[in-house]
Amino acid sequence: MKNVTRPRRKAKRAALAALALGAAASASLANGGYTYPAGIACTFPLTISDDGSGHRVERSFYDRNDNLVRMINNGTGPALTLTNAYTGASLTLQGNGANMLYNPQADGTMLGRTTGHVVLIMFPTDSPPGPTTVLYVGQLVFTYDPNSSTNFTVVQSSSGRQVDICQALS
Repeated sequence: MKNVTRPRRKAKRAALAALALGAAASASLANGGYTYPAGIACTFPLTISDDGSGHRVERSFYDRNDNLVRMINNGTGPALTLTNAYTGASLTLQGNGANMLYNPQADGTMLGRTTGHVVLIMFPTDSPPGPTTVLYVGQLVFTYDPNSSTNFTVVQSSSGRQVDICQALS
């Protein structure tokens, strides 16, 4: 297992935020929203804003050598409003619950498993390549590189329902 120690919390938090909202958006949502250019999250510019609600709890577990063993992130997220910046069409998703479990892998990536409601933005650099923005309700299994917020690979599709946000806003 790659040695991932406590000082890397900042990179870890950015990667966790990337799961639900995209890394660039995670810092900007607190300032009223973020717009992804056309071709990144959807074929059109996609604006995401939140209402500031929700409550999530994150816990990290380390072995006796201070290596990260797993992270758990549970709770409800904020209500999100996703808007097609070309047409003004919007969709508001209530802040529902999601449970997220992350395990470090030998190659330095993280294996993630979510249950509940998760919005996942797949960039053109991801696998499968985006631009896509999908609400997954159920289980989703993926890997990501915690040092690169644009390196997600969906390992197992959702076992529940999927809503294609880009299609809904087209």
